[in-house]
Amino acid sequence: GMMVMWALSGGLTVLRHYVIRWLLARRRIFPRHAQAFLNDATARILLRRVGGGYSFIHRRLQDYFADLELSQSEK
Repeated sequence: GMMVMWALSGGLTVLRHYVIRWLLARRRIFPRHAQAFLNDATARILLRRVGGGYSFIHRRLQDYFADLELSQSEK
């Protein structure tokens, strides 16, 4: 009964969240301590907080990183 309540109250979503974060960190795609990384990027004025998320301050910086990803996947 407790497992069903856990799953219905969002437990599976929380579990998925942490599994995805672990997989991304393991492949070195995204830092393990994402909050510290995002706070540092905000302090360096690369990102800004928007509601519960983040966005790039400069459109050119966002485009640069998007193009970088495309050029690396073409190799």
